[in-house]
Amino acid sequence: MTNKFYRLRGNPKYILDELREQYILFSSPDELNDPMEGYRDITWTGDEIVWTNFFRKYLYCLEHIYSLFILSDEDFTISEQNIPIFNRLNSFPTDEYAHIFSDIESKFFGERSITEYIRSISCLKHPVRRNELLTYIRLIHLYAIDTILKTYQKFRLLPQREELEINPVEMIQELIDADIFCKMDLDISQDDKHRQSTEELFSVFEEISKQVALVHRCNGIVERNESNIFFVHYDFPEKFLNQLELILYPEWYSASFMSEFSNSSAWGHYGNSHQGICLIIQSNDAKDNPFLRLRTITGWSSSSGAYYGIMSFPLYKMRYENPFLPLDFFKSIGRLPYGQLMDDWYSDKHKTISTCADWINTQEEWRKAYWERFCEASLVKTKDWEYENEYRLILSSILTDYSSLESRKLKYEFSALDGIIFGIKTPMELKQEIIKIITEKCTSENRNDFLFYQAYFCHKSKTIKSNPMPLLKFK
Repeated sequence: MTNKFYRLRGNPKYILDELREQYILFSSPDELNDPMEGYRDITWTGDEIVWTNFFRKYLYCLEHIYSLFILSDEDFTISEQNIPIFNRLNSFPTDEYAHIFSDIESKFFGERSITEYIRSISCLKHPVRRNELLTYIRLIHLYAIDTILKTYQKFRLLPQREELEINPVEMIQELIDADIFCKMDLDISQDDKHRQSTEELFSVFEEISKQVALVHRCNGIVERNESNIFFVHYDFPEKFLNQLELILYPEWYSASFMSEFSNSSAWGHYGNSHQGICLIIQSNDAKDNPFLRLRTITGWSSSSGAYYGIMSFPLYKMRYENPFLPLDFFKSIGRLPYGQLMDDWYSDKHKTISTCADWINTQEEWRKAYWERFCEASLVKTKDWEYENEYRLILSSILTDYSSLESRKLKYEFSALDGIIFGIKTPMELKQEIIKIITEKCTSENRNDFLFYQAYFCHKSKTIKSNPMPLLKFK
């Protein structure tokens, strides 16, 4: 049994290159058209141990970025890729550096308001969502920067400066004294209306923060090394959370196909306004589960590096659903080795183990659910995209880095390319180039069953259909 799937291609240069080299290009979520691609409704619920370690990680990364800011010149632009999210918390280039950070950490967590603040967050009964957590980080961000600066001055890494006119922890203490966290928990527990109102409030806080940052940028308040200053003072909390999500699941890439080619909007968007083409791909089937055989990295050798082989990639059917299932951050950290998990996240300085580490005792069950959630995020889109009738190949690995473009060009067998449909407005020159490439491949493969088709708009069905081009034959 075989199934046919359709892959629209638009850019003439890429079309010719992909046909010559006979590969399927996998794209990152950022390169796809839906901003919600790969979205996960991440929530944070945990005890004081994991929350303290969360802010330790935040402080560690902030100090690293601030040191880059101090040392860099105006030509170096700091980005979220510079945030050392995968580093261990005891990873420092020198003993002196480790001593400096230990001093920063002692001062930060030695402030009574900070420890009470973290304890209050850990006592929350409702799941903390992204905008709420961003608010909590922003409230202590100024104090964290001030702590780093004062420690740098103590060790004579920076000259002395005047004290801040405001006390960065005063607002934090006021929130604690007003018992805001317990009151908020009580409101949320009453009904969904209170929960939604609270989430909307935190969304407003975050939107205001972004608008303030934009106003400062537009007014040009800071002149020297402006982009880096804004990154440290305004952008860092959000960029830190972006990077932190990377420790949950490996990065993934996808290649999209459709179960039919009749939608004019799809041709307009993915087929370069009908000037592109549509590949007809014939899948293999195993018990009615379609897959494609592609050449990719299948292992590594210590002497010769990566070696390649043929692997079967399932064609997953996309689901079009509006809700996104919540994902508990502290129970989903799947990319870190066991030792780092225990040291950096699941234990405190007294070696007390967090209750969030209970999943370790049920690893087989947890791992099954872990990968199910991974597929859930990469195979769900909102109902707005339902017209695409999409199927998707997924490329991902904990061991292999697919960040380079070349590593994501996976070759397929020529026999899997059943035919090509020319778009309604495909230029004649492009058709000629494509026919020339396919002719050479058919000759090389001794193949005479390849078919070209011409797309047209059917006024009766109001859809795109195609006619075969039988005069284009291969001997």
